[in-house]
Amino acid sequence: MQLIQTIFGSERFLTQFVKQHPTLTLLKPSGHDQDYAILDLTGRVQFTNPLQYTAELSSGEILDKSFLQLMYFNLNSEDEAVFLSKVRTLFEHQDIFPGIQTLVLAKAHSKAIQYLLLSGWDDGHQFFALKNTPAFQPLLELSQRAAASNGYHEAGYTRVFPE
Repeated sequence: MQLIQTIFGSERFLTQFVKQHPTLTLLKPSGHDQDYAILDLTGRVQFTNPLQYTAELSSGEILDKSFLQLMYFNLNSEDEAVFLSKVRTLFEHQDIFPGIQTLVLAKAHSKAIQYLLLSGWDDGHQFFALKNTPAFQPLLELSQRAAASNGYHEAGYTRVFPE
């Protein structure tokens, strides 16, 4: 299984870091009050305190002009099996989602039950259009349950390249 790491920080610091490690993906947040992020899909770069995940399901690839949506789920043991079933269904039917480039489900290296669902799109509008379809409804319900109990967070990013 593939190790995935993420770190967050200022644009300036992370840009310099990516220049030293060109295999990393620099992500610019779509929200104004959010940090930049680095996505390490190789798992080889040494970070001080990264969020680490193991990819459990993966399809496609992150392209140069990708919009990435990262959805973080904190689950209890009762919700985990239901969550995994819903995500597998999403993977099975992803070919009906216009503009989707990649889909990755990864489990956190943590004592808590935490998952990252990463999706890559031609542009952000396509992801937000998907959120309003019946195909996304089961995940929307789970994200609401996670937010009400253990925690849920999502953030959108565009891939950028340091000059």
